[in-house]
Amino acid sequence: MAQPVIPKEPKYVVTSHSIDGTFESCPRRFEFRHIYQRVPATEPRGLAADVGTALHEATQEWTKDYDNDRSDLTLLRWWPWQLEAAREDSGMKDHKRSLGNALLLLDRIRRDPFWDDWEVAILPDRSHAIELPWRINHLSLGSFKHPQTGEELFLATQGKIDWILRHKRERNRYMVCDLKTTVLDEAAQQASFRFSGQAGQYGLVLAQALNLPWQEQGLEVTYLVAEFSEFGEPIVSPLHHKLDPMELWESLEAKNERLDRMIRMGNKGFWPRRSHGCAFYGTPCGFLDICHRRDPDFLEDWFSFDQERFRKESRIYDPLWTIDA
Repeated sequence: MAQPVIPKEPKYVVTSHSIDGTFESCPRRFEFRHIYQRVPATEPRGLAADVGTALHEATQEWTKDYDNDRSDLTLLRWWPWQLEAAREDSGMKDHKRSLGNALLLLDRIRRDPFWDDWEVAILPDRSHAIELPWRINHLSLGSFKHPQTGEELFLATQGKIDWILRHKRERNRYMVCDLKTTVLDEAAQQASFRFSGQAGQYGLVLAQALNLPWQEQGLEVTYLVAEFSEFGEPIVSPLHHKLDPMELWESLEAKNERLDRMIRMGNKGFWPRRSHGCAFYGTPCGFLDICHRRDPDFLEDWFSFDQERFRKESRIYDPLWTIDA
């Protein structure tokens, strides 16, 4: 197979763990959102994501110097006050994800014995290993043309690691830690996080950041699962996994297989729709009215004309580490 010609400044379609979920649910929706980069302006925002962000920010602030007061203030600063009020006015109040329950959950996270053994690692530049953006450019997989502009598009994957932690006694022992806020019960938590599609990419990133030889020793990952409770004390469950090198390779292969499908669909110029993706929890997909049209010029004209309904959006952040693969 001929090696792809890499331009000096490649154009990318950027994927992520959540964007992969969009692709698997409905490739046509993926095309609209991440190739045309259009998002329905009326698409509802979920309270769960914003509350999760607030708890992430508050917990990460606490792990810098264990200041509870500053951690509480961070939660209040990031709290989605307007969205919470709007949902309450519309009769959609989320009793579990209330501010009071979030403060209780934050306190429970900080008191968990998990932190007795682990602390935030210090990176070579002396910064704390907190909220670490990374990116992998999948240049070797080839490219496809943008359906409307004809530009060559390559794929990239971006993500963030909540923490890289270091064991307080075994000083050569490092671990990736991700905070997951949820209302799922324990059995569902185990099923959701045991075989995360991000594990192999974490191995690549830690090899870049700390020269961690994951191909020989594997990788330790903990999902710090914080479960909201409407009644009683919330629950925190550190789900710790020692992943062997084969599991990490399998994670990378699964990701590459998905990327290969994206490249093939892009080169065919055909992203199939999935009928089960036309409604989400009873809400029709925002692209339902135009999904039957396959003419790129028509779609671009439609999006440009109807900017009140479809805003242009691309969530790409600057990585701390970039890997060309």
